[in-house]
Amino acid sequence: MPTEHTDIGGMILPSKSIERARKVLEFRGELTGLNKTDVNFLKGLPAMIMQNGLGQTVAFLKVKSKDSILCVLCKLLDIEIGDPITAILRLDVQEYCKKQREAIECAAWMKEFGLAFRPPAEKTE
Repeated sequence: MPTEHTDIGGMILPSKSIERARKVLEFRGELTGLNKTDVNFLKGLPAMIMQNGLGQTVAFLKVKSKDSILCVLCKLLDIEIGDPITAILRLDVQEYCKKQREAIECAAWMKEFGLAFRPPAEKTE
């Protein structure tokens, strides 16, 4: 039976958070291949989703050609990659809010893994 919290390295994380981390980790290849600009962009992605909403953020990612980030986010949220804006517009309010909350949580893990997986030469700040 799953416990409400799991102890990892002295930190206590909710099981849902660990599940999300594992889900994001499946896209390690895409996150490892990000350039420094994209990794820096990931730092603000959770806040961008909170401030602007999922739809606006997806539109921004599409316009700014952040295709690798958009692709990972769409896969994590089970949103159609070919036309994510239309797919989001078709969601009812409850489903939109649910996906937006999930996007914020997944974006936080994308940020953490993106920072962890960037090449050593780019880690100096």
